[in-house]
Amino acid sequence: MNFIVVFSAFSFVVSYIGIQYEAGSKQIMQAQAGHILENYQYLPRQIDVHILFQKTFDQPPEVFLSLKHFDLNYTNKNGFIEKASLITKQGFMLSGIAVSSSKLHELKVDWFAFQDDKVSVITYESSNYEELNTGSGERKIYLTIDHKLKYARYGIISLIGYIHLSKFLVEQIDSKQMIVSVRTYNTGLLQYVKMNILLGTDQSLWTSTARATIFNPYFAALNYQYTSRFMTFEIPSQIQRVGTIPIVTLRGYEFDTHQHPRIYYDSLTFNTNLNYNLVTWWDTVVHAVYDQCGIYIPVNTKILQSNCVELFSECDFNGDSFIICDQIPDLHQQGWNKPIKSFSIPAFRILYLFDKENYTGLKTKYIENQSCIDSIVALSAKFQPIISFIKILFLNTKITDNCSTVMFYSECNYLGQSIQIRQGYQLKPESKIPFQIKSIQICPNIIVKLKGASYFGGAIQVFTASQSCLDSYKFPKYIQPS
Repeated sequence: MNFIVVFSAFSFVVSYIGIQYEAGSKQIMQAQAGHILENYQYLPRQIDVHILFQKTFDQPPEVFLSLKHFDLNYTNKNGFIEKASLITKQGFMLSGIAVSSSKLHELKVDWFAFQDDKVSVITYESSNYEELNTGSGERKIYLTIDHKLKYARYGIISLIGYIHLSKFLVEQIDSKQMIVSVRTYNTGLLQYVKMNILLGTDQSLWTSTARATIFNPYFAALNYQYTSRFMTFEIPSQIQRVGTIPIVTLRGYEFDTHQHPRIYYDSLTFNTNLNYNLVTWWDTVVHAVYDQCGIYIPVNTKILQSNCVELFSECDFNGDSFIICDQIPDLHQQGWNKPIKSFSIPAFRILYLFDKENYTGLKTKYIENQSCIDSIVALSAKFQPIISFIKILFLNTKITDNCSTVMFYSECNYLGQSIQIRQGYQLKPESKIPFQIKSIQICPNIIVKLKGASYFGGAIQVFTASQSCLDSYKFPKYIQPS
């Protein structure tokens, strides 16, 4: 196994662009109201409601739906479909659609409309699930879905249609694709799935880890009553800012197969944590709920760096900014020559600012964010960085194999400067990678892991196949471990 350890020091960031967004809740139909989804059994049948935006958009926005409330009868074939269509600058059509003769009593959604080039909404539906429509026990497949959002980092999934039950998870996102897993359980058979996927960059969206809550004993109410459970997500301190938009999605469930599927969430609150109540009725038995939360970052609200210091030229983390992930002996030489009015520091880290180059002169220590200070001029800075690395793992390969190498290239499509790492060869101490990595050729049975403080927010990126065009891995060199 070979290791390459690299260090990243800084990057320059320009202010973000303006956007437009709107959010709301809508009940498509109500139980015991005499509507066609409840009182009739023929197909097709659906209910349409018209959503009008409070303010006209400059262009038709992208619409993301989160299922908030559903109530349907148990049958051998149950489910529903929710749909946003006819999207214009003034509004859109929201539909609740039956998929069988089973009664649909109630559907309600939270909706989010975005005119923002840093987020993207993808709607995916398919009935081609042969592996999940036969057999028993837990069965799982992976879907690869293309997207066009540059610098996509986070994703959150909402289940907006199914025939039978399943759960979903965004497994991996890169600059062109995401991998989504679909699972069914026990004797469940999955015939159809429709999902909304909201993608965002690290400056427009934060999402929690996809969560599974297993109820033991099961979650149910007493006769003819309802019951609720308090659910909470911890939110990182840098995301806890005024003006952000919380999102909760239910992406899968496990019910008793002979009870009615009925569940909803309400009382959503967001301060230091995101909290909501999960509610069900006496004739529903819930064994598990799969949920996730996201925080949308709208205009004039900025996600602060989670692994690096960020200096700002204006108060409240506005204006031009400069990111420091290590130590810089001369800030002016690296392009930062503005007075500092605010800055962010990750939790449990220390920043030292010096009023002269090369870490000399007056030294000032900071351990927390400063939202507005008297202008200070710093000429050098020190900050403890996140460890950055490139790791190469060779799995079940032999030195005699025809292909046991990794090639790093300075340009997309395996062009430009290159450096080869081959199993069985030692890296020379004087060797360097003098370019940003933009593509990687990887032989079978080899895993490449990249991590950097300013690369995908410090998250480890794992590749098991060649990458023809990466968002540049911005490390000027590596240092071989001793």
